[in-house]
Amino acid sequence: MAANGASADCALIMRNFPKSWMATGGGNEIEAKLRKLLSTFGLLTGPLEVTTNPGEPTTAFATFTEADAAARAVKALHGVDMRTAREKREAGGRAPLEEEKFWAKVGLPPSQEQSEDKEEPQETYLLVEGFPTSWTEAQLRMTFLAFGGVERLTYVPDKRYGRIARIVLKDPSEMKRAVKEMDNAKVGDGDVIEECTLSVKVTSAAVQKKEEELRKKQEEKAARKLYRADVRKRREEKKAKQPKEDGSEVPPAPADDGNSRGEEPPPPPDEEEEKEEPAKAARAKGKARKEAARKAAARFEEEEKEQEELRRQQEEEELAARAYAEAKAEQQRKAEEEANAEEKRKADEAKKAAAAAAYQEQLRLKAQAAAERREKEAALREAERQRREEKKRVWETHRMRTEEERQRREEKRKKAEEERIKREEEERIRRAEARAEAERKREEERQRKEEKMRKFEESRMRREEVRTRNEIQREQWEEECMRREEKLQRWVDEQMRIAAEKKRKQEEERRKKHEEEMRKWEE
Repeated sequence: MAANGASADCALIMRNFPKSWMATGGGNEIEAKLRKLLSTFGLLTGPLEVTTNPGEPTTAFATFTEADAAARAVKALHGVDMRTAREKREAGGRAPLEEEKFWAKVGLPPSQEQSEDKEEPQETYLLVEGFPTSWTEAQLRMTFLAFGGVERLTYVPDKRYGRIARIVLKDPSEMKRAVKEMDNAKVGDGDVIEECTLSVKVTSAAVQKKEEELRKKQEEKAARKLYRADVRKRREEKKAKQPKEDGSEVPPAPADDGNSRGEEPPPPPDEEEEKEEPAKAARAKGKARKEAARKAAARFEEEEKEQEELRRQQEEEELAARAYAEAKAEQQRKAEEEANAEEKRKADEAKKAAAAAAYQEQLRLKAQAAAERREKEAALREAERQRREEKKRVWETHRMRTEEERQRREEKRKKAEEERIKREEEERIRRAEARAEAERKREEERQRKEEKMRKFEESRMRREEVRTRNEIQREQWEEECMRREEKLQRWVDEQMRIAAEKKRKQEEERRKKHEEEMRKWEE
C-alpha cells in the first residue's frame, strides 16, 4: 500500500514538470505548485512526495480522498504541453516531445507495487465439519453443487469428528452464500445419504494456524491448571497425614535461666547428672509414644484395607446379581418380542392376501375403464384432427393474402428508401460544400490572425530592442555620473587637505613667532 494507506485507485504518479519549476525552488517549489494545481480536482490526503534521483526523472506522488478526483486529474493533465510561449517560439512551432508533455497515471509507485507483489496471497476455502464417516467425496461434492461446483476437496484429521473437509469452490464469490445457507443446516434424507448437521465457515491457512496456536495455548493452560490443582491436593493430603505419623508431642526444651550468659558459676558434676536423668526418661517416653502411634497407624491402615476389600467384594457380588437379573429379564423380553413378531407376521400375511385380491379386482376395473377412455379419446382425436385441418386451410388462405400485402408494402418501402437515399446524398453534398466553404474561411481567418500576430511579435521585438538599448544607455550614463561624482569627491578631499595643511603651517609659524617674542622678552 501507499505511504498514507490509500488504495491504488486514489493514488496519482506525475512526471515531466515545466523547466521553470525545476529551476526555481527544487522539490519544495514543485510540491507547492502541484498542491495548488491538484486542489482544483479534489481533496488531497497527506503531504505530496517528490523524488529526485540522479539520472532519473523527477517524480511526484499524491493521494486523493476519492478515486474520481484522481481520474479527473489524469484526464485533464496527461499529455498537456508544459512549454512556455517563448519555448514554443524558440522551437519553431514543432510538436512537443514526450518529455515536454505532462505525464500522469493512476496507481502506486513501482517500489510499492513490488512490495505488494512479494506478499503471498492466502488461499481462502470452506471448512466443513459435522458430516459422518459414511459420506464419500462424491456426496460432499453433490452437496455444494448448487454453489458453482467444487474445484478441490481435501480431508484433514480431527479429534472431534474424525475428519473434516477443506473445500475450494470454482466460484469464490459463492463462499459467503454457501456459509449462509449451509452452516448449521440439516443435510441428507436418512435413506440414501445419512442425515447430519453441517458446520461451514470461510477460513484460510493463516487463520487456521492462528486458531490452532490459540487452541494449543488453551490446552496447555488447562493442563497447567490441572497440574497445579493436583500438586496442591497432594500437599494438603501430605500435611493432613503428617500429624498422624508423629503421634506424640515434642518435649519442651529446658528454660534458659541465665546460667549460659555467665551470671553464675556452672553447677557441680553431681547436680548435672541429677538433671540429665529426667531428660533421658522423657526422651525414652517420647520414643515409646512414637512407636505406639506408628503401630496404631499401621493397625488402622490394615483395618481400612480389610474394610475396603470387603466393600469391593460386596460391590462385585451386587454387580454380578444385577447382571444376572438383567440377563434373565433380557431373555424374557426377547422371547416376548419373538412371539409378538410371529403374531404380527401372520396378521401381515393375512392382510397382504386380502390386499392382493382387492388389488386384482381394482386392476380389472381400471383396465375396463381405460379401454372405454381410449375409445372416447380416439373419437375426440379424430374430431380434433378434422378441426385442425379446416383451421390450417383457413390459415393458409389468410397467409397468402398477407404475403401479397407484405410484398406490396415492401415495394412501396423500397421506393421510399430510394427517394430518402437520394435526398440524403443531395443534403450530404450540400453540407460538404458548406463545410469546405467554412473551412476555407476559417483558414483565411487563421492566416490573417497569424499575420497579425507575426506583425505584433515583430513590433514587440523592436520595442524590446529599443527598451534594451535604452537600458544600456541609462546604465552607461549612471556609470559616467558615478565616475564624475567620485572625481568631484576626490577634488573636494584634496582641497580640504590643502586647506588643512595651509592652516597647520600658519599655526606653526604663528607659534614660532610667539615663542621668539617670548624669548626676546625674557632676555
